[in-house]
Amino acid sequence: MAASVAFLLLSLQSVAAEQIDPKIYGKMLKVNTPMFDRMAHAVLEKLPSDSRVLDLGSGPGEPTLTLAKKGSQLAHYRIHVTCTDFQQAMVDKAIARIKDEGVDNVDFAQTSADDLSKWGDGAFDAVMANFVLMFVPNKEKALQEIARVLKPGGYAYTAVWKELPFYKLAHDAIEEVAGKDMPEFAIQPLKLKEDNAVEDLATAAGLEIVSSEVLDYPFNLGSVKDTADGTTILAGGMLKELEQAGDSEATKKFYSAVEDIIQKNGWQNELSGEVSVPGAKPQLLILHKRGSKSEL
Repeated sequence: MAASVAFLLLSLQSVAAEQIDPKIYGKMLKVNTPMFDRMAHAVLEKLPSDSRVLDLGSGPGEPTLTLAKKGSQLAHYRIHVTCTDFQQAMVDKAIARIKDEGVDNVDFAQTSADDLSKWGDGAFDAVMANFVLMFVPNKEKALQEIARVLKPGGYAYTAVWKELPFYKLAHDAIEEVAGKDMPEFAIQPLKLKEDNAVEDLATAAGLEIVSSEVLDYPFNLGSVKDTADGTTILAGGMLKELEQAGDSEATKKFYSAVEDIIQKNGWQNELSGEVSVPGAKPQLLILHKRGSKSEL
């Protein structure tokens, strides 16, 4: 998968996009609609009327699509978004999805967030990095590159996870199956959960902190099976290892463990059967590059 944990992460650089079940991916993507909407709104609040925006680690095209659609609905705005991801397979998914929506103010590129050499200094009015920085190998370089490609006076918008009960659900379930403590998943969305983790990197890159807010929303995931399907995005690698080590029932046990944890925590609606995992808390950070366009 690529960036934002599929659902979470939209640019996970360690799992091939081709291996993701599109149906699972689609459901997981939707849970982060509150952040896509909030980031797009924040970008539009500060953009000049004729603007270029770079979206890093967009996976299958978010928040690119949300921003492009909102911007195209405003008569006084002309917004062009460059949608990128580390994996070309994810870029291809974004191209298809955005084409299906009839949106034409977007172009596409394959790149890592810590190598923006495709673009010159001051190329963009805004840069979005939604659920991607925690997966970038060189986070310091990524912030430096974001600062470089921003126009003087431009803004950057980052989202990282501070709390994610969905991750704990998956990890608790895999430990129950394994019968022992297990290491963190290879896909680790909480790498920047500590206080000031992104702020320190941004300040070192010469960016000013404008504001920080933490959203709080549930992961509404459908049925128990839908929820367990989603957790395999995180736990799939470990499940394969357990199966290869001789536990042919590992996946079946994992699905059962996920259900047990859901029931124990009271996360399933008794009437509808729908599961809602509460307490997902991502941080939206708005950063500013000093100066004015006249400096270019």
